[in-house]
Amino acid sequence: MKYFLVVALAALGFRSASAQSLEAKVAARSCDCLKKEKLVTEPMLRECISQSLTQVLVGDSTRQYLKQLSTVESIQNTTKKVYALLRRQCEAVTAKPRED
Repeated sequence: MKYFLVVALAALGFRSASAQSLEAKVAARSCDCLKKEKLVTEPMLRECISQSLTQVLVGDSTRQYLKQLSTVESIQNTTKKVYALLRRQCEAVTAKPRED
């Protein structure tokens, strides 16, 4: 019985450790989108976030995020969190324009 309990807890812990939030997934895809550009502008930032959010929602087979985005307020909050993640973690947003 102890063995079963240990295995079950380990499996649950691994699943939650490998899970990624909606905001983190969208921010990662948005950062990839923005890395292709020489200069990141606000309209470009909005477009990349919008495209990335759509890709994550369409690509998610379990539809686990649809409840999270069920209201306008929840969509706005999610977008704000993505903006914050990008400003902290995405080099394309924090770096100076490239001189190619």
